[in-house]
Amino acid sequence: MSRRLLVAVCLLGLFAAVPAYAVIMVLIPLNDVVEKEQFIFIARVAEILPDKPALVLVPDEHLKGKAPFERMPINLTGDAEAKKEKHTDILLDRVDKDLPIVIIASKRGNKYIAFGFTNGTWFQMDGRIEKQDDKEVVRWSFLHCEPYLRRTFKGTTEELKQIVADAVAKKKAPPAPEKEEPPGFGPAIKKKSSNDPSRSFYPFAVVQLPFIGLIAALAALFPTVFGGLAIFMKRWVAVLSTGGFVSMFVTFPMIAPAWSANLKCYSPSGLWWSCAILFGLGALWAVRRYRRSLDTGAGEVMQPRKFDRLFLGLFFLAGATALLIGRWFELPLLTNTYWRWVLAGTLAIGAGTWYLVSVYLRKQPAPLRVSGETVLLWTLAASCLAFGAWEAGKYSKQGINNGGGGAGRPSLNTEVLWKFEPKLGGYVVNTCATPERLFVAVMAIDGLTGSFGRVYALDPETGAEQWQFDNDYENDPDLGMKPAFSGPVFADGRLYFGEGLHTNKDSRLFCLDAATGKKLWDYRTESHTEATPFIAEGKVVIGAGYHGVHCLDAVNGPGPNNQPLWRYPPNAKAADESEHVDCNPVIANGLVYAGSGYKPSKVSAEKINKIFCLNLNDGSVKWQERTDDAIFGSPFVHDGNVFYGAGNSTFSEKHPSKRPGVMCRNAETGAVVWDRVLPDGVIARSVADKYQLFVGCMDGKAYALDLRTGQVNWKIDALGPIHAGPILDADQENGVATVVYIASKHGQITAVDPYSGKAFWSAPVSAWTQQAVEDLSASPTFLRKENDKELRRRLYLGFGQGQTGSVVPRLICIEDVTKKTDE
Repeated sequence: MSRRLLVAVCLLGLFAAVPAYAVIMVLIPLNDVVEKEQFIFIARVAEILPDKPALVLVPDEHLKGKAPFERMPINLTGDAEAKKEKHTDILLDRVDKDLPIVIIASKRGNKYIAFGFTNGTWFQMDGRIEKQDDKEVVRWSFLHCEPYLRRTFKGTTEELKQIVADAVAKKKAPPAPEKEEPPGFGPAIKKKSSNDPSRSFYPFAVVQLPFIGLIAALAALFPTVFGGLAIFMKRWVAVLSTGGFVSMFVTFPMIAPAWSANLKCYSPSGLWWSCAILFGLGALWAVRRYRRSLDTGAGEVMQPRKFDRLFLGLFFLAGATALLIGRWFELPLLTNTYWRWVLAGTLAIGAGTWYLVSVYLRKQPAPLRVSGETVLLWTLAASCLAFGAWEAGKYSKQGINNGGGGAGRPSLNTEVLWKFEPKLGGYVVNTCATPERLFVAVMAIDGLTGSFGRVYALDPETGAEQWQFDNDYENDPDLGMKPAFSGPVFADGRLYFGEGLHTNKDSRLFCLDAATGKKLWDYRTESHTEATPFIAEGKVVIGAGYHGVHCLDAVNGPGPNNQPLWRYPPNAKAADESEHVDCNPVIANGLVYAGSGYKPSKVSAEKINKIFCLNLNDGSVKWQERTDDAIFGSPFVHDGNVFYGAGNSTFSEKHPSKRPGVMCRNAETGAVVWDRVLPDGVIARSVADKYQLFVGCMDGKAYALDLRTGQVNWKIDALGPIHAGPILDADQENGVATVVYIASKHGQITAVDPYSGKAFWSAPVSAWTQQAVEDLSASPTFLRKENDKELRRRLYLGFGQGQTGSVVPRLICIEDVTKKTDE
C-alpha cells in the first residue's frame, strides 16, 4: 500500500522488525525516519571483499546519536530475496573504497536493524548481538536492497547527509516522499584500480583549480556582497522570519504525526487559517517596524531599491512559470497542498512586485506610506484565509448528500457517534463486529526500522478499548506480531487472524480468546498470511501466500511439530512459489474455494493464475481452472455457484489485465456459468442477495450483476477505486437486499438502493475527520438495532488518514436510520 497509499496505502509491502524481513513497499516519510531512529551516521567503506563477499564499514561522522560500534564487517551473502534478485551484485557495483554511506540504525530486542543509502541505492542489514569474551559483538549481515525506498529519497549521499543534519538541528524539515517514483537503484560506480595513476592526481587537478578560483572570487566580492545582503535582509526581515516560522509550523506533523493529527490547528482548514493568522501577525510586525524606522530617522534604509524590484520580479517569474507548466500538464494546482503554497507565494510576490514597480513608475517620493514586505505578508495572509475557507467547505457536512427520507429509506445521522484513534502511525486494515465487541486489526508503522501488527477489542457502543494484542512486540520485537493485512474473524468465542505482508516469511495464524485477548495458539507457515481466515465445520483455512492453502483444527490449532491437518499443494515449499494464495479462502458444503495470483511479470509455466476447489477433509483437488489474470478477490459462494474477482492490479500497484471482472462457476463441478468483463480488476470480496451480485471495481464504480446471466443491471460512481468489499443488509424473511454500502479507497461512503442503483445517501469520511482519507481498504461492518418504529444500522469504518506525508489509523462509528412508517 504507498505516500497516499496503501499503502495505499495501502500497504502490501511494509517492512517489519521481526525475524523475517521484507522489501519495503509502503511509503515512508523521511521526517519519520529522522525522528524515530536511534542512530544516523556516515560510514566510509574501509574494505571490499567481493570474493567472500563482504564489506567493512567504519563510522566516520555521527549525525544523530553515537553508533555503539567502531567497525561494521558485513556479510554480503544476502537473504532469499537478495539471491533471487541478485542484490549482492547490484550493491557491489555501487560501492567503492572510501565511499561515504549514510547508515540509519536502531536497536530492536537483541539485534540492530540498519539501512544504508549511497547515491540513490538503499539496502537493509541486521546486526545480531553475540557474547564474546564477556563483550558484546555485533555480527552484521546484508539482507537485500530496498528499491521502493527511492520514494523516500533518491538523491545523492551528500544531499541526504545535509537533509538529516538540518532536520536534527531543527533548521529545515526533510522533503516529503514521492509516491510516483518508480522502484530502482542509483547509478553504478565506474571504478578505477588502485594502481591507476589518474586515480591520485586527476581528481586533485579537477577539484583544486575551481576551488582556488572560488576562494579568490569570494575574497574579492565579500565586502560588497555581504553589505548589500545585510541591508536587503533588514528590509525583508519580517517576511523571512515569518516565512521560516510558518514553515516550521507546517512541517511539524511530519515530526509528530499521531499527536498533531488530533490538533484542530492541523486539520486541513485549521492549518490554512493558522498560517493566515501567523502571516497576519507578521504583517503587523512589518507595519510596526516600518513606522518605527520612520520615527527614528532610519526610514531611508527601509526604502526599496532596484535590487528589490529585480529580486522579487525574478521570483515572481519563476513562480508564474511553474504554475503555467503545472497548468499545461493538468496538475492539481488548487487541490494539492504543495501547489497551493506555490500559488500563494506567487500571488504574494506578485503583489509585492506590482507595488514596488508601481510606486517607482509613479515616482512616488520617499518615504513610502507602506513597506513592500507589509504588502507581501498581507497577501499571504489573504491567500491562506481563502484556502482555509475552501477546505472548510470541502470537508464540511455540506458534502453529505443525505437523500433519504420517507418510510423504508435509510437516512444518515450526520453526527459521528464515536472515534477510535490509537496513538501510532499506520492503517486500520480490517474490522469484525459482534454485539459484545468490535475487533480492529491495525498495521502499525513506527519509522523505518519498526513496524508491527496489533489487534484491538473495543466496546461497539462507546469505542472504549477492552484489550489489545501484538504478541508483546514492545518487549520482544523478534517474537512480536508482524504487520497485519489479514482481517480478524470471530467464531465460537475465539478470534482468528494472520500476520505478515507480501514478502514476510515464517508468518503466523493466531487464535485468541475473544473475551480476554489471551493467545490460545499460533501456527507458523513458511510464507505470509495476508489472507483472512475462514472458519466452518470445526476447521479453519487460510491462504499462506507462496505456501498455498493450510487447514487446521479450529479449536486445537496445529498438531505435533506444528503440523496442519493438510496443506495444498501437499509438498509445497514457500521458496518454490508454486502456489501464491493471497485471496481469502471460503468453506461451503464440505469444499474449500480459493485462487492463486501473480504479477504479470511473474507468470510462467510453474507459476500460473487459477481458481480451484478442494475437499475440506483432505485438501485434494476437486476441480481447477487456469485464468488469464490474477485472483486476489475473495471467492463468494451463493446458491450453488461460486464467484471470483479477477484482475492483476493490487492494493498498492497498478498492472494491466487481460479479462478483469467477475467469473461465475458451478460450485460443485467448476463448469462455466458466465463471465463478466469489467473495466478494471476486482480485488475485494463481492456479496449477493437473492437476485443480484454486488461488486466493487478498481475503476471506481460499483456494479450490480444479475446472478443468472452476469448482466450489468446498474453501476454507481464510488468516487475512487474500491479496495473494500461491499456489504449489504437484507430482508430477514425473503433474503432480498434493502441497502448496499459501498466504500471507496479515498473514503466516500454510499448507501445504495439495491434495485434502482440510486444513492439513499452519500458522505465523505473527511466530513467528520476534517482531513483527507489516505486509504480505506477495510470492508465496513455494521450492527443493527430494530424496534417497531425504526431500524438503526451502526456502521464501523476503519481507514488511514494523514497529511504532509504522515499517516495515522482511525476508525469512526456512524449510523443510519430507516423509519418503518411516516410519522
